[in-house]
Amino acid sequence: MKNHTTKTATEFPVHVTGEPTNITIYMEPHNGTPRFMVSYYDAACQRHRRRCSSYEKADALADKLRKEIKTGGWDVLTLRGSEKHAYERCRDWLRRCGKPLDFVVHEYVEAAGILKGLSVVEAARSFVQSQSKPITPKPAPEVLRELLDDLKRTGKSKWHIRDLRIRLGKFTQKFACPLGSISAPEIRDYVQKLNGAARYRNHVIDAIGTLISFGKDRAYVNEDSEGVSKIAKYEVRRKEVEVFTPAELEAMLKVANPEVQRALALTSFAGVRGAELGRLDWSDIQFDLGCIRVKAANAKTGIRRVPPIPENLRAWLTLDQDKSGPVVGYKNIYNQYLKVAKKAGVKWKRNSHRHGFASYRTALIKNLDQVAIEAGHSKQELLEHYFKVVSEAAAKAWFSIFPSKKGQEPEANSMPDAEPEQK
Repeated sequence: MKNHTTKTATEFPVHVTGEPTNITIYMEPHNGTPRFMVSYYDAACQRHRRRCSSYEKADALADKLRKEIKTGGWDVLTLRGSEKHAYERCRDWLRRCGKPLDFVVHEYVEAAGILKGLSVVEAARSFVQSQSKPITPKPAPEVLRELLDDLKRTGKSKWHIRDLRIRLGKFTQKFACPLGSISAPEIRDYVQKLNGAARYRNHVIDAIGTLISFGKDRAYVNEDSEGVSKIAKYEVRRKEVEVFTPAELEAMLKVANPEVQRALALTSFAGVRGAELGRLDWSDIQFDLGCIRVKAANAKTGIRRVPPIPENLRAWLTLDQDKSGPVVGYKNIYNQYLKVAKKAGVKWKRNSHRHGFASYRTALIKNLDQVAIEAGHSKQELLEHYFKVVSEAAAKAWFSIFPSKKGQEPEANSMPDAEPEQK
């Protein structure tokens, strides 16, 4: 800002040098007309403000105060020795920025408080360095293509890549602008408008965070961009576990075609997840070892596991033992489950066949550690959601569902009429 040199100010505030203090003239609106305020500090460091109706009056007051200070009309602070030299050095340094001493000291104290003891100078250098990094604006759809190509090159699973493509495809269609220009409020608003449960929305937030992190690595997004770091995750409230009764599962197996029968049996009797079914090959069915090989690359958790093949599951699988290739060929087996449940007169409860495996298996063998390994769950999760959900009698009935001798329908009298013992 300019020092006071003219009777007509062109910009405010106007700084009037009145050593060893400073006088500042401010302009402020009042009832639609400008009003002027003269601000200064006395020797006791008390701030004073005096208002004037015109700039001419404010300018005259400031000039009067300046002369009083200069001629010693006030009881001003007298500096001698090292204090005087320190003040003079500060005055010389301040000429570089043209700001009053009290303003600079106030700014420094505020900055030091924010940095909590770190060097203000080093913080400023780090900030300038981060800002000086050249950023190349690139549309979000192009960044997504680069991300997916990079994941393929680094050997990420095709299922992980597929999930990102689906979750980020709609996002990048919505925001076809440069990725670095998308603000956190825009991302938050996008996620809020999604149709889906809390878990799904959290997955979308994580996917967008992955895209932004990749953009930072490729200098498409500024390093100090907050991205999704300040977007709160949605609370996931897990519902009470629901399982099918043995009679309900038997009814669905009875009306299903062979491929859907296999899918239902693999999940109900071995705990193979829906997403894992489509990745399972007949070579993974180890009849000689009595287990199913769920490879780490195919497992949802990324951890290899080998659930056993119970006798009733072996019976369902050996109906087509000579086959090769994918065990289940449907891209979306869930749609087939809905059709089968409707045909069987059973209300479909999502994941209740896998919940049934964990619950009935726990009730049958009473070994939480073993079931945790087989199902890919933690022992704590089994205790919280699957322990004491069903009776042992119902568990025996569940694992006694065999196909008929014709290989088309379950045996009608192969199991007792037992119902789960819900909480």
